[in-house]
Amino acid sequence: QDMQVEGAVHCGGSYWAVACSSLTGTTWDGGLSIFQANEDKTFAAAHQWHCHDGGVSCVTAGKNTLVSGCVGGQLHIHSLNTSTPTSSFTPAVNVVNAHQGPVTAVAFNPSSTLLVSASHDAKIHLYNISDSDETLLGSVYGHYKPILSLAWFNDASFVSGGRDGSIKLWDTRANDATKFELVSKPNSEISGKQQSYAISCRGEEVAVGEEDGISIYDFRKGSEAVSRITGFKAPVKALSYFKDLLAIGSDDGSTKVVNVADQNKVVYSAVHTDFVRTVTWNSDESKEEYISGGWGVRKDDSLDVQLHTL
Repeated sequence: QDMQVEGAVHCGGSYWAVACSSLTGTTWDGGLSIFQANEDKTFAAAHQWHCHDGGVSCVTAGKNTLVSGCVGGQLHIHSLNTSTPTSSFTPAVNVVNAHQGPVTAVAFNPSSTLLVSASHDAKIHLYNISDSDETLLGSVYGHYKPILSLAWFNDASFVSGGRDGSIKLWDTRANDATKFELVSKPNSEISGKQQSYAISCRGEEVAVGEEDGISIYDFRKGSEAVSRITGFKAPVKALSYFKDLLAIGSDDGSTKVVNVADQNKVVYSAVHTDFVRTVTWNSDESKEEYISGGWGVRKDDSLDVQLHTL
């Protein structure tokens, strides 16, 4: 069965971590790989681990730590020195039985002090991660249907979205070491009209990938989208902001970059052989490059991961 790319994150220098999975019958398999991007934009596998309970569905990187989530509901915490990713990366040094369903999203806040995870079990967990050890700070049933996406709004607040169509803003500053609360109303929840497959934040703006395109919201302005990006033939399931640029991945096999400061003008586009389920920018802000990953397979049977330089 072909491996499907489910998530990716830059982990220093020319190295990227890629989460992948495959389904054979009713059995999920998968792994986490570290790839090195070559100058010709090809990738060489530096490390590969098939150490998860089922497929690997998402991955995020913090300072010296990589966290992957899997279909079996576990979080795998890996040690990673971003200056020497190939020699320092280890198989999971800590495995957390976090959720009762597949983990759909994991994300570190910008300062890498807090980690949030979400799942098909409709639950959100907030952790402090230190030296590969986790401390659960709080849990909440954030939605009444499976949660599909998470993104940090700022260093203390994050946004979640799911199959119930709602987009919620959560504030960890309400944390009293045992719980965290939804940001006090008004303007803390948007009742979207479609499933929220992907979320990315830029300042006060929240971009949401939906069935027929992208809605951009501003919590200060209520539940109506302030902007729409259309032109996709299938759901948009991957989004990532870099300054004024929004990278997009769709199940129609396309990846695009639009400039949201220039009337959502398309400044770059490429295609994959199948669904595009991840787009992520290089964390080095001096480089305008991102990778996209899809469910297809290249002619040489390698994973369908592409590096794009603008």
